[in-house]
Amino acid sequence: MIEYTDEEKKELDKLYEQDFTKKLNKKEYEEYINEVFKDEIELYNKIEKLEERQDNQILNIVKDLQSKINNTKITDNKVSFSKKELEEHYNNFLNEKIENEKISDSNIKQYNSTKKFLFYFFKDKDNDLSFKFFKDLQNKFKQLPLNFLITKKNELKFEDVIKKEKVNYRKLNNKTINNHISRMNIFIEYLVYNEYIEINNCKKLKVLIEEKETVKEEYTKEDLENIFNSDLLLKEDKEFCKLSLFTGMRLEELHTLKKKNIDITEKLINIDLKDTKSKKHQRIIPISSYIFETLKNRIKNLDDEDLLYFSDKSLNAVGKYINRKLHKIIIEKYKTFHSFRKNFSQLIENTDADDKTKKYLMGHSLEKDITHKIYNRNKINIDKLRKCINQIKL
Repeated sequence: MIEYTDEEKKELDKLYEQDFTKKLNKKEYEEYINEVFKDEIELYNKIEKLEERQDNQILNIVKDLQSKINNTKITDNKVSFSKKELEEHYNNFLNEKIENEKISDSNIKQYNSTKKFLFYFFKDKDNDLSFKFFKDLQNKFKQLPLNFLITKKNELKFEDVIKKEKVNYRKLNNKTINNHISRMNIFIEYLVYNEYIEINNCKKLKVLIEEKETVKEEYTKEDLENIFNSDLLLKEDKEFCKLSLFTGMRLEELHTLKKKNIDITEKLINIDLKDTKSKKHQRIIPISSYIFETLKNRIKNLDDEDLLYFSDKSLNAVGKYINRKLHKIIIEKYKTFHSFRKNFSQLIENTDADDKTKKYLMGHSLEKDITHKIYNRNKINIDKLRKCINQIKL
């Protein structure tokens, strides 16, 4: 709407009083108005054009944004993938971890298990990796039976799996669920980093409260006699247990032990399994007189790359196999294969070795020990280790 000045209003009043416009036809009247208000009309038209141009610019920006949104899979922080697409991404992700991080076979197996869980909940049709998807996944995780993957129950629908279970069936524990969610989170971060998606909704999940780990108990002298005199254990089984008892080696360390790791001349075991954040694997353990002949005979006909024990079984299979037999001999819940390691820690505790030597033999991290880090890096006192092992008495 055009606003007039006081002078313009007076002029209009005069014209109205004179009423001479009544003598003009329509065309003459329009020409007259255009002439009188020429400047005002011109200004008004300029303003109108400017506003129109501005509206078009905004409209073009909106259209451009809409086009970008339509050409991407990202919509309200939800990303749609087909099962095939996501599987390809996961395989590429795992291959990169294997190639760049040199993750162990055990870790590869864990990532593959996580993949099975993820794609069990991921339907055949397009899915979005929304927070709701991961929240539902976590809740369903808590209802899955412990033997879900091994018994091929993953071939059934979720509802059917739960229906088939007994009333008080054993479920996946929170620690296992947290581990799977953690690996999924790493995969989703990979998708974000590679710009397949913008937001990682998996990391918004709350970590489940984990059950306190049960403290494993060591075997009594009577337990050990029953174990090593039992007919339930084969010769290989007994040797495997004996090695853990007199070296303190973990299950995974014993399972990966090869002939090349045994120096019979120097009477040393070289553990070269890669260290982790929580476990120090790489160390040297002197061979006790209790197991020297056992090891000497064991490696006699082996090649350097040959495994000493259970070469036909996976780590998981060995753990289940040996613990199943041990539980038949010693029927106590908190006594397992790990108890041999507890026994070893008690045996070296009764020697006069210093704490650093004991920690080293147990494979406990010495990272917090500044003195050890600065002055003893790559310097191992073999004599101290030998003295400690030789003082062991069963």
